[in-house]
Amino acid sequence: MFAPFLTLILLIGILIGGHWMWMGFVTIFAVMILGDAFLSEDPSQPEYDYPWLLELPLHMALPFVFVLLVSFAWSSGSENQDFLNLGEILNGLFSYDFLGARSENGFFDYLGALLGVGFMVSGYGTVVGHDLSHRTRDKISLIEARWLLSASCNADFAIEHVYGHHVTVGTNKDPATARRGENVYAFSIRSTVMGHISAWKHELKNLRKKGINAFSFRNKMITGYLMSVFWFVLFYIAGGIFGMMLFFRAGRLCQICSGNSQLYGALRTG
Repeated sequence: MFAPFLTLILLIGILIGGHWMWMGFVTIFAVMILGDAFLSEDPSQPEYDYPWLLELPLHMALPFVFVLLVSFAWSSGSENQDFLNLGEILNGLFSYDFLGARSENGFFDYLGALLGVGFMVSGYGTVVGHDLSHRTRDKISLIEARWLLSASCNADFAIEHVYGHHVTVGTNKDPATARRGENVYAFSIRSTVMGHISAWKHELKNLRKKGINAFSFRNKMITGYLMSVFWFVLFYIAGGIFGMMLFFRAGRLCQICSGNSQLYGALRTG
């Protein structure tokens, strides 16, 4: 339930600009570290009177991540760019010069926003996308999952993870299992390349079974790539090459690092 509130704090910091762009990352970091330090593990088995409260944050993820990324894209614009007239709208709503503050943003400020957005895209968007991608019979959940995963350029995940990783996890055939002694950079390259190859194999096999043209918009790999292209285009319109670079780094950095650590050195026997 904390994720939407953390996203909102990060969003406000990005819009205010300056050193406030670190506000989200610092808050996220504090909640994670202090939470582990002061909150003990709860082994009790709870009874759920309102299960919809567990579902709500999952379905809030897509609109929250969408608004966060649009705002981050706006923040990457130069003085003569005001994507969606967002700065003008905010200036009219509040007694604060959002456009003026944005023009003063420096490298250090963008670094804070980049880390914060990276953590939320991976820690909220990709985690929820991961969860929803298992609901293969729920079309709405799958659409939400694929759009959330598109923010980290993971067109392959909803396919390879469900139909490949679940079968090969803990073996050398699994792209998502980091091998013992493999550093994060080598893992990043191998897992990305092999993950996409595996996803293509599974998707082509599925399309052949249904008699569907592999190179059509029924191919989830093709439409998945186009979803990520949407974000690249949006960031380019908002902030040019600089905007595109911010999006790519935010989307991939934390996701790859978390993927490396989760299954590092895992080995299945028997």
